[in-house]
Amino acid sequence: MNFRPHQRRKPPSVIIISLIDILIVLLIFLMVTTTFRQAPVLSLELPASATAGVEEENTRTVVLTIAKEEPHFYFGLDPISPEELETKLKAAIEEQDKEALIVRADVQAPRALALVVEAYDAAKLAGFKQFSLQTDRKTDE
Repeated sequence: MNFRPHQRRKPPSVIIISLIDILIVLLIFLMVTTTFRQAPVLSLELPASATAGVEEENTRTVVLTIAKEEPHFYFGLDPISPEELETKLKAAIEEQDKEALIVRADVQAPRALALVVEAYDAAKLAGFKQFSLQTDRKTDE
């Protein structure tokens, strides 16, 4: 038996205006934090060349970066060791159907020429048909 009298409960009062304000702030926060593009991980100082052209990166090219700090090789944005270089390049040719390699080497990288030659050897052994070096255009100062 229920001896309590039936009382209708009042619906809770919800202030819609403050909820809308909070939602707008959250929406602005999410929009601001998700619209930034991914900043490059490496800052490079590329060598300057008077005959530098614009290298077209298309779907059939692979970008290999040689940085001044360890590990020197970066495949896209992923750091790789020199031992993994040839296997990653072979996988890019076999699985992703790549045919051209663009090497971006930092001027201040220690043994930069030796690292470029190592990348060139690995690219040839992997089967790349084209190999190019990316440079900045030399400015007249």
